[in-house]
Amino acid sequence: MDEALQVVRQLVKQNPLDFEARNWVARLEGWKGNFKEAEELYRKVLLDHPDDPEAEIGIADVLSWQKEFSAAQTLMKRLEKQRPDDPEVLIRLGRLSLWLHKRDDSRRYFKQVLQIDPNNKEARDAIRNMESEKPFRIESGYLFEGYDFTGNTNGNFVQVVYRDYDRKTFLAGFQYQNKFGENDTQFTLGATYRFFHRTYIRGELTLAPRSLTVVPNQDYTIEITQGLPHGVAVGGAFHYMNFSVADVQIPTGIVNWDAKPNLHLYLRYTPAGTSFNGQSSRVWNQGGWTKLVWDTNRIFSPYILFATGAESFEVAVSAEQLGRFSAHTYGGGGEIRISPRQGFHVGYFYQRRTLGHQEQSFGASYYFSF
Repeated sequence: MDEALQVVRQLVKQNPLDFEARNWVARLEGWKGNFKEAEELYRKVLLDHPDDPEAEIGIADVLSWQKEFSAAQTLMKRLEKQRPDDPEVLIRLGRLSLWLHKRDDSRRYFKQVLQIDPNNKEARDAIRNMESEKPFRIESGYLFEGYDFTGNTNGNFVQVVYRDYDRKTFLAGFQYQNKFGENDTQFTLGATYRFFHRTYIRGELTLAPRSLTVVPNQDYTIEITQGLPHGVAVGGAFHYMNFSVADVQIPTGIVNWDAKPNLHLYLRYTPAGTSFNGQSSRVWNQGGWTKLVWDTNRIFSPYILFATGAESFEVAVSAEQLGRFSAHTYGGGGEIRISPRQGFHVGYFYQRRTLGHQEQSFGASYYFSF
């Protein structure tokens, strides 16, 4: 792209009225991620060459890459009135409608594109993907945790998810495991709801029989996130766990960033405050994790993860000892899609703890949608 920029910049230098070359300069700057500069260059083209469709489309693209979908849609709708049969305009309106959770409008625009250009691959793929979307997903898998200081953990889980691809997601899950010699069962219910355009609230509840000691008997999470420009979302959450001998409060700071359309970064700050039964004080430990996900193609999305913080507090016998049990966790895995409706999740984690202890975890699951 740098070499291409040199070529088109030379063309502009030779002829400032070469608006095609000027648009290419802006387009290449946008592809390089210089969004503000690209938008400014496009707007300068429009000052000298009003209603230049390539410049208007270019500005809409730059706004879209910064997640400013509503502003981009306003531009494209205005251009649609001037060029109602332009596939370049219609294809962008189809994308924007999809990103704005307006699937009926998106489907209509993509079908218009196919009426004009029956071989348009993006329109065909978009309609096929929307038609393949199924609201229900079942996922089931196996979990393993191996320790160098106690017995291993083996478990299985099954989860059912309903998603309307617009506002609502519901989930119900069941997990069974043998941990530290105790057979544990846990039941989970959760829901996510979208308010406005990019405001999400999520709640989740997990319950286990009160006789169990190594998993929380009650586990609550409430979370809210707000989408911002440039692919950023921020929010907060509160996570509460009640064990037979203690309870833990975890306020959480959330930052998500879509650095590129196929590259996603997740950051969490998770300080944890633990109070043991019979003690009035609460001991706080700092913690957090970061996760990077790369959608390499339609088949595979790998990720890497790093976490740090207090180790599982249930092995401590008093609040004063809690600070000894800290850990660093390194992990990775991914999603492998066999088809749009089914695939696998796999993950491996290595945890290095204080006192020289180590843990290794592995999980694998299969899902299908219907």
